[in-house]
Amino acid sequence: MTQPPTGWQAPERLLPESGETAVRYLSQSGDSERIFDFGDIRDKNGDLIEIPVGVQQWLARTFTRRTSPRSGVTRLSGAVAVYTAATNIAQYLTTLDPVPSGPHAITPAHVKGLWDFCGRTRSQRSYLEGLRAFLRDDLELPEASRAVLFAQRLPEYEERETTLAYSDDEMQLIMTKVRGDVRRARDRIREGQRLLERYRRGELADGTPDAGLGALLDQFARTGDLPRYPSGTIKAEVHRWGGASGIGLRLCLTMTELIAFCLLLTALTT
Repeated sequence: MTQPPTGWQAPERLLPESGETAVRYLSQSGDSERIFDFGDIRDKNGDLIEIPVGVQQWLARTFTRRTSPRSGVTRLSGAVAVYTAATNIAQYLTTLDPVPSGPHAITPAHVKGLWDFCGRTRSQRSYLEGLRAFLRDDLELPEASRAVLFAQRLPEYEERETTLAYSDDEMQLIMTKVRGDVRRARDRIREGQRLLERYRRGELADGTPDAGLGALLDQFARTGDLPRYPSGTIKAEVHRWGGASGIGLRLCLTMTELIAFCLLLTALTT
């Protein structure tokens, strides 16, 4: 086995230059790397989730521990799942008044509220399991608060019933939902295309947020990629707009929307 050169040190994972709110993750294979910035957590619309710096640093430290070489998280997709648990915590904490300043201020009542908050999501069992895994060994969280996570029962997996055919009323409800999804996707993509066209016509003033977004949309539309560091990691300016998914949503359909279009096309042609 080839040994590293004398004096070699592993790259710092918790990045001091970020104020210790960003973490470098490198997959076990070495072919995937990403910077997870807990000071720049975005919701599904690309809006910044504002939480105290103490919470940002705590989430970064916990993420670092949960994705260490000994954690078993060997792939980037696994690190993304751990990051999702952290973003769920951040989103919940913003609903509190006042927002806890750090893990020491998170009470058992807060954790019970967090459990209920994550349990309202569509894939509730997987989110709750991810939440438990994220905070399981976190000694920064008060023991009484951490214990609440394991005092709750996980919901049972829902058994799927076989549906042989939909009634006319059920089909009407489905198509109403599908048309709404299609309209929202159309409006969102049209807005992104209009901004891109304005950028290409030179109508956006240099240095403005719209110009920055327009440049990213232009590169994405031309190349299918976004600005990256030499390591291959997407640059920080992309994360200001929700990362690659946030940029892509402005010009492309999601998988769910693509299915909605297919359902609508099928209904109109059968």
